Amino acid sequence: MEIDMGNVRGYNEKADELAHKILKAIKHEKYKKTRYLEWSFGGRRHFKWDKVKHIVDVSWDTIRVNLFTKVIEKSTVFFNEELQEKADSIIVKKAWNIFNNDSFWLVAPHKLFENGILKSIQKVNGKEALLVKYTIGGSTPGDSYLWTLDSNYIPKSYKMYVPSMKMNGTSVTWEDWITTESGTLLPTNHKFSNGRNLSMGTVKGYN
Repeated sequence: MEIDMGNVRGYNEKADELAHKILKAIKHEKYKKTRYLEWSFGGRRHFKWDKVKHIVDVSWDTIRVNLFTKVIEKSTVFFNEELQEKADSIIVKKAWNIFNNDSFWLVAPHKLFENGILKSIQKVNGKEALLVKYTIGGSTPGDSYLWTLDSNYIPKSYKMYVPSMKMNGTSVTWEDWITTESGTLLPTNHKFSNGRNLSMGTVKGYN
């Protein structure tokens, strides 16, 4: 016997309300209309993302990958700016993992309603904080992040719970938010509790 349960959804109404306030504060509607995003990750890796065509230019060392995020088999690989006749699948997979990781640090607040994300509210110093758990996608599904917000609902810090990296409440900040040319808000730095700074480089968002 088979019983169709229909389109099953799970949600937390209060957490969704808080998430919508965050999206309004960081000008998410402008983000959705932003075509190009550019940034770097600690100066080691560089990105230009065409959100309309779903293509990301991922560069590190002497390698550049034109990563087709929807049809990964179409991706191309360059060594020292020379196109390789056959894209190395290992290099393409590495570019995919890098993009998944490094884009999180830039745009995670804009992706609060994607599939596989569970949201709930916790109290931190008497104020509402948003607990975000990723059940699918990314490089390490199962991670959780507790976001604290400023008085305007812009994320200001978070605690990382990443079992695979033995992180159990590691504190990090969202720093130096900018308004891009396209009108959305994006962070440009993150600071860890041990004093380490992670720069997103020269962040750009435009059409």
